[in-house]
Amino acid sequence: SNPGSDLLSELVTIAYPDGSKPDLVELISLATFMFAAGQDTSAKLLGNAMRYIVDIPGLQQQLREDRQLIPWMLEEVLRLEGSTKATHRVARRDTQIGGVKVPAGKAVIVALAAGNRDPRRWGDDANEFRLKRPGIREHIAFSRGAHTCAGAPLARAEVSAILNCFFDLTTDIAISAAVHGARGARHYRFEPSFIIRGASMPIISSRTPEGDPLRCPLCGEVSIDASLPFGDVPCPSCGQLLWLFQHGDDVFLLDGRRVPEVVRKILE
Repeated sequence: SNPGSDLLSELVTIAYPDGSKPDLVELISLATFMFAAGQDTSAKLLGNAMRYIVDIPGLQQQLREDRQLIPWMLEEVLRLEGSTKATHRVARRDTQIGGVKVPAGKAVIVALAAGNRDPRRWGDDANEFRLKRPGIREHIAFSRGAHTCAGAPLARAEVSAILNCFFDLTTDIAISAAVHGARGARHYRFEPSFIIRGASMPIISSRTPEGDPLRCPLCGEVSIDASLPFGDVPCPSCGQLLWLFQHGDDVFLLDGRRVPEVVRKILE
């Protein structure tokens, strides 16, 4: 009744070429997907970017001193470790891709991550981080053409804004060596996905066999009794408040300071 210039308004007022309108269920499904996909991929981009910011010598200081470099850094991170590794297409007719015959109806995986590291396009240093790389906006982390991610401008803007806030509120950002190893020998848990590229929550401890103590996600010490009642638990080693909970057969520890009340209620 009161459409604006936003994407949801465009969806509810759009029509197909023949003049017909999409079903309401289709619009709700699409809006729900975009809401969920936009949140997760932006969060993954932020996490992926932070690893480069912290571990590349001098990069963090460069970005702090010249904030105009943040968009350049994000584009290079998107190229090297975009949140979406692959997407899928269905051939509408018989065709060929790279000399390989693809019949109509065949599903095809488009490896965006492979294209973004192809040395034929990016040179011999395709696997290396290079700030202000020429032609960087030509990467395909957000896909291309009619299938370009509708949320790409928002993702760029919100992650840039978050990084600026981080730099404003801190003097130095570091990754815990006790939890993730020293620079040059980091170890992370990445989501087991063919599609998404991003580390699992760094505040979640690794699961141990039943009966073994759990590792504190803050200090790295294996000192938490997994048989304790679920809820708030202080770490005997560092004294920080943790939150112990179970999901299915798995037992997890989270930094208790970072768990909003609404999340606690959902998981409980």
